[in-house]
Amino acid sequence: MKIVFKFSGIITIFVLIVLISACEEEKKDTDSGMGGGGSNVTVLADTLKLAGKVFTLSQSLIGMPQFKEFKGNVALNSISTGSGAITNGSLNFTIGEPDEYDLTPLSSSLDDYFYGYEDISQDTAEVSHFVIDSLESESYNYYGPRLMKIEYTIARALMENVIFIYVDKPVKITASGYTESSESGQTTYLGVNIQLTKGWNAISKIFEGSMGGGSQSYFSKLNQVNSSYTLLLYEQYYE
Repeated sequence: MKIVFKFSGIITIFVLIVLISACEEEKKDTDSGMGGGGSNVTVLADTLKLAGKVFTLSQSLIGMPQFKEFKGNVALNSISTGSGAITNGSLNFTIGEPDEYDLTPLSSSLDDYFYGYEDISQDTAEVSHFVIDSLESESYNYYGPRLMKIEYTIARALMENVIFIYVDKPVKITASGYTESSESGQTTYLGVNIQLTKGWNAISKIFEGSMGGGSQSYFSKLNQVNSSYTLLLYEQYYE
């Protein structure tokens, strides 16, 4: 599937400072993070766990992000074998190996996940996979939460969108980079070279721009997820 976001009405953004853990190969580190709170760096494995406090995100008059603790409750849809909820402002979500009936061929989705790369390929045939790019609210009053990193200054902006992908065997994904020009400027898409291990993996799509002009976008596998990453939860109001 191609990931496209469409909203109507007025949208308020919520941020979830996350603690991410897995059942094995856990490694801890400390990072003050953009929003503060929590620190845990993990290599993902057969079980993915997301937990942490929820914060609202707003901008100051000079455009810098500001955080306020969220204390509400959000029921989440089950995702394959995974389930969870936001209770009194804290998220707990766990998923193990996805149900075999939810797995689909990786080759059928590569063009959508890596849109624009004409030569995207995998080195291992018949790999089955399952992707979580966002959790889902039962009520549809919310969209997300979705794992991101945002760094913003007057001279530079960086945004990362993180998806979690489960594969049933190791596989390497590669593609050549390219440059795209438009009226708004030039974007360079760096080459893809990602080695996925069996089990859960985190892939980050990174977009970076500067006041001097020019921007770039690239993908990388995250071996560490720390407190500088947040989960964005969008509350939607319909008129």
